[in-house]
Amino acid sequence: MKIKICVALLVAIALPLRPAATFDPIYNASKTTVLSGGTEVITIQNPNNKGVKMSVRGVYVKCSVPCDFTLERDGTAATTTALAFDRGSKASPAPVGVAFSASNAGTGVFKWPYTSGPSGLSVPLTGVDLPGDGSNSNFSVRIAALTGTVFVLTQWGESD
Repeated sequence: MKIKICVALLVAIALPLRPAATFDPIYNASKTTVLSGGTEVITIQNPNNKGVKMSVRGVYVKCSVPCDFTLERDGTAATTTALAFDRGSKASPAPVGVAFSASNAGTGVFKWPYTSGPSGLSVPLTGVDLPGDGSNSNFSVRIAALTGTVFVLTQWGESD
């Protein structure tokens, strides 16, 4: 019996303690806009220089009429029309990232074109990270000119 107890204690000591599962906080920024031949740009931006990385998780675009939009990255920094955000969980801290509507962010260096319509289009994303190095890296959803209503939702996570 003593041998079994000793073996059990040795195994327990040898096994590393596993930390509790942690999850990056999730944030959403969304807006519905009525356009009359105009455009809309929704931008999320990481102004942080403290090492917090933002990871774009996905985008959802729904237009009342067929619409073209581009997903863009690393345009000039947005500075106008702050957009409210939702926390994915009430326990999540306030985000480092900021969101803008009717954004004045410059056209991004990288562009991915899409088309949506009344049924909406969800674009899941991975590997679209905005580093927390103080560079004001950003990600924009740029809706081409249209007459109709557009709904845009962006989602991101944040981690150290």
